[in-house]
Amino acid sequence: MRSIISFIVLGSLAAISFAETAFQTDWSLGPGEPGPVGSLQSRFNLCSSIDWFGQEGQLTLGADRSDSPIVIAEFDSDIGPLWVADMDGDGDQDVLGCDNEEMTVKCWENLDGIGETWGIHTLADLSGVNTITSICADDFNGDDQMDIAISYFYGASVFLCDVWPSQWYGVPLVNGLCVYQIRSCDLDADGDPDIIARVEISWYGSLNVYENLGLGMDWECHSGDFIISDFELADIDGDGDDDAAAARYWGGGVAWCKNTAGIGLGFTMIKEGTGAYSVTTGDFDRDGDIDVVADYGAFLEWYINDLQASEEWEVRRIESSVSLYWPDLAAGDFDLDGDIDIARRATGHFIMHWNSGDGAEWVEEAVFDAELHGGEICSRDMDQDGITDIVASWEDSDQLRWYRLASHAGVGELESSILFLPSDPDWDLIQWTGEEPVGTDIAFQVRSSDDPTDLGEWSDTITVSGSSLLGILDDFDNYCQYRVYLSSENPPLSPILSDFSLVYNPLDIQGATGGSCPLLHPVLPNPAAGGVELGYYIPGSAEVSLIVFDLSGRAVQIIEMGELSEGEYRYIFTGEPPGVYHVMMSSGDYSVTRSFVII
Repeated sequence: MRSIISFIVLGSLAAISFAETAFQTDWSLGPGEPGPVGSLQSRFNLCSSIDWFGQEGQLTLGADRSDSPIVIAEFDSDIGPLWVADMDGDGDQDVLGCDNEEMTVKCWENLDGIGETWGIHTLADLSGVNTITSICADDFNGDDQMDIAISYFYGASVFLCDVWPSQWYGVPLVNGLCVYQIRSCDLDADGDPDIIARVEISWYGSLNVYENLGLGMDWECHSGDFIISDFELADIDGDGDDDAAAARYWGGGVAWCKNTAGIGLGFTMIKEGTGAYSVTTGDFDRDGDIDVVADYGAFLEWYINDLQASEEWEVRRIESSVSLYWPDLAAGDFDLDGDIDIARRATGHFIMHWNSGDGAEWVEEAVFDAELHGGEICSRDMDQDGITDIVASWEDSDQLRWYRLASHAGVGELESSILFLPSDPDWDLIQWTGEEPVGTDIAFQVRSSDDPTDLGEWSDTITVSGSSLLGILDDFDNYCQYRVYLSSENPPLSPILSDFSLVYNPLDIQGATGGSCPLLHPVLPNPAAGGVELGYYIPGSAEVSLIVFDLSGRAVQIIEMGELSEGEYRYIFTGEPPGVYHVMMSSGDYSVTRSFVII
């Protein structure tokens, strides 16, 4: 579709080769740029219920927040630790739960694929074991079936699936030690998953690695020697393998356990201190690396990663209105707005901390506050709608639930940055390209002013691309802004916006040679298959420079012409790849810009 759109845009430019175009084709750097800006690049001011990050160069409908708990199962016994994975290989998410009264491991199979109809299987009987503490799932023996690893007081075991869901083979992993937390990843990059576990050594937890020596049957223990109370696996240093972020309630602060060569986890402090119950990870500031958040009960601390100086972590505090005891954390984009939010679960509480976009502001919301005891949470997309959900278990309650914290929106809007035009505009057309399936719509409003602090009222809604701006925007207004609305009668079906442009005639560079101001003539040809001619007129002796920018704002050529006398001049611009370019001519305090396309 992109190639078709390109020909449409180029055709429009060819038809109006003596006009200028202010356009936007990408929004992928997100909100937070109110302007004024010199060009509409990959940022914008703000948005609501718009997905600007799902696919670069496109806008679609996002989601609205909701609180829609769905019951997976009701029971009389205690369901504590849980894990979510595609256990039956049908492409949707199933739920593993540990029953600490029956001492069994159960799987709730997602029968309809959207998390509303469930079947139950008993996978493992752990009679004689005292309290199941943690569970995870992975393909430990490489047979394309999900296996499970289970930790409990005084041991841990791996259960390999022979025939789903009825035949499992148990392999002892740890004996004689209390294991409180168990997770898996291919730590040594040999193609099979290893196991990382928090094991009690004396009165505190040590992070041990159990190397998978082949087919999940043989395991080698690599003992750790540092104290932790909780950990989460993530690629913190961006080198392609998983590390561990660790909370150290007793041992002091928060640590980064770096995955070193072989199977070891090296230890580096992120923050000294005591009282960190649990951790979670995510790119909370949208800068491309993984940060760490630790929960201290009465507040959270966010440790901002900098891959250029990974041992120096900026610390920011995230306030909490309640104090939680041994909270459990999960992270994800629960409202589909392009940033990572935080969910906190503890006895009697389930609290969301919604991210404002780059972590500058967090909004706290209590999902519920009830007399529910300890359990666990996982973040997964339970109904295959592209939005991360929460699955929660609650000991001493009678339900296992998942929470749809957002659903696809029917209406969304995005507001652009304020654009400054160096030339007084004679407004011509508003146009855009995209797709509008039946029952969906794309609509715009625009406004302009000579004062960027007061752009006045928005125009009436414009629903037809190619509409005239005559009588809508005032000529000579150098500041303008647009607002786009996407709507759907049948979410998640969504319109798709790919490109937007405002076409105008630069009033202060019209006419022939002989005016009182320098003139930058229309670029010829436009579009061009090769070089283009940049023609300009100088009314008197003056220093002149030409700068050519690409669409990202990078200067690709700077041409210093020196001092020129009155007259017509031209420069042939060549040697750049296909794309959209801007040329700016500067002479003293005067500058003017033209756009052109190389195909």
